[in-house]
Amino acid sequence: MTIIKNPLTIVQSGGGTLDNYGTVTYLDNGVEKTVTMANEDDFYELCVGGSGNNIYINGITVNKNNIKGVTVADGVQYLPDNFCYGCNSLNTVTLPDTIHYIGGSVLVGTSLTSPLNLANVKSIGPSFMQTSANFNQPLNMPNIEYIGSNFLQSCSNFNSVVTLNDNTRIIDANFMYGCTSFAQTFTIPSGLENLGSSYNPSNNR
Repeated sequence: MTIIKNPLTIVQSGGGTLDNYGTVTYLDNGVEKTVTMANEDDFYELCVGGSGNNIYINGITVNKNNIKGVTVADGVQYLPDNFCYGCNSLNTVTLPDTIHYIGGSVLVGTSLTSPLNLANVKSIGPSFMQTSANFNQPLNMPNIEYIGSNFLQSCSNFNSVVTLNDNTRIIDANFMYGCTSFAQTFTIPSGLENLGSSYNPSNNR
């Protein structure tokens, strides 16, 4: 059983009680195919290694460079550390409403262009979507309490609205640092207890 830690909570995996953990769409010699993540081990394969690594999902070998889409099954409550890290061709991720916690270095270096459902997420670890330069979708996080360091760092094309609310307690260093296209108004939550010292809106432009 895996335990994920962050400054606000400890989450247990649930012991693999779901029927499946979702699907992965990938290219195999130019042909698009889809494989089901049958269990928690398959789900964790998406957290293995960096760009170019072969992973093994439901008995099928998939190169991380060839992954185009990931759909996470309803009932999954967390995205583990390094989830889809280095899946540099990944452009679509579908998340269920049940996602509450996101680990560190999730979706780093992807080509993501699809919207992300973060409506019920309470905590996001460091380096979320760092260097995912193609991403430019609104982020609505009405239940977020903690945002780790380097959130959206160097997402150079990002120029969409980021919506938090007064539940947000901590925003760590380098929040949106290097989002050079960002020109939206960002409202700092009134309940914020800590805003990382490296955050400076002038650095984002």
